[in-house]
Amino acid sequence: MDKIDIKKLAKKQTKSRVTAYAIIVGTILIIYTLSMAYIVGWGFMNTFKTPTQFGAQPAALPDLSLFQQYGVPGPEKGVRYYDIFANYKVMFASLSYEQEISYITGIFNQKEVYNYINVSGFEAFLTFLWNSALTMFAGTFLPLYLCCIMGYLTVNYKYKFSGFIYALVLFTMIIPIIGSGSSMLNLQQSLGIYDNMIGFFIWNCQFTSMYFLIMFSFFQGLSTTYFEAAEIDGASQLRMIIAIAIPMANTMIWAGIVSLLVTTWNDYMTPLTYLPSYPTLAFGIFRNTRVVKSIKSNEPAKIAALFVLALPAVVFFTAFRKKLMGNISIGGIKG
Repeated sequence: MDKIDIKKLAKKQTKSRVTAYAIIVGTILIIYTLSMAYIVGWGFMNTFKTPTQFGAQPAALPDLSLFQQYGVPGPEKGVRYYDIFANYKVMFASLSYEQEISYITGIFNQKEVYNYINVSGFEAFLTFLWNSALTMFAGTFLPLYLCCIMGYLTVNYKYKFSGFIYALVLFTMIIPIIGSGSSMLNLQQSLGIYDNMIGFFIWNCQFTSMYFLIMFSFFQGLSTTYFEAAEIDGASQLRMIIAIAIPMANTMIWAGIVSLLVTTWNDYMTPLTYLPSYPTLAFGIFRNTRVVKSIKSNEPAKIAALFVLALPAVVFFTAFRKKLMGNISIGGIKG
């Protein structure tokens, strides 16, 4: 009997899988990846340029000697920075927020509330960062885990109300609700939860999103044997949700977290509208690039601010990438 060369057989099978379609798709993906890398590299390179060099040579490599010769104007009059990180220093030094906020709250005893905010420098950065972390947690973890729990309950408890919940989610996703911002503001002010972090947490405890349908479909395809075995062993309903349902849906939950995290981290309109007393880092950078003169006319400093804003999302993805790339368990039951 002739010996079979495993290496030649594997090489032959690999060649047979390489089709024209795979080559075309692979080439497009490589070009797209290189284009994204070029944009990021070009932006990072320009953070080490002076405004004059950026205006004259936006595609050239930075000339670091220009910082020693000219410097970059700081936020204060007469202050100049003389190192390659000048644009980052200007961005941090110019962070500030000053605003007097007035609004009406309460249902029966309406009163006008004033809140005055004045922070600047590193204190402003820490304030913005803390507010960003709170809004990110409220807008990411709360709705996703609530969608997971509600998806499990509607699948495993066949009542008319479960059907109503499913129909409600479909209705809110299909029917566009336009112009609801003013009514939402009025409702929050009437309930006393406007411009209130606790009220913002309560407002984000909602499940009417696409992620509910994803969780619903997942639990529909999941075998009930897991839960039946746990119930025989004496596990409570809450225990089955915490110990079985949520861990098995963990990969999809973390995929949603990474997706929503970038959205909530870069969102400045929601804090501006519903949490004016809690400015986030995205809102602080958005405001300062349009108000502060030393940033408004300094394009490299603006790009540096964008890289600072993007850094936490990159760190989060790097730290939790294994959870994002995990396997989705559907089977696993042995007879």
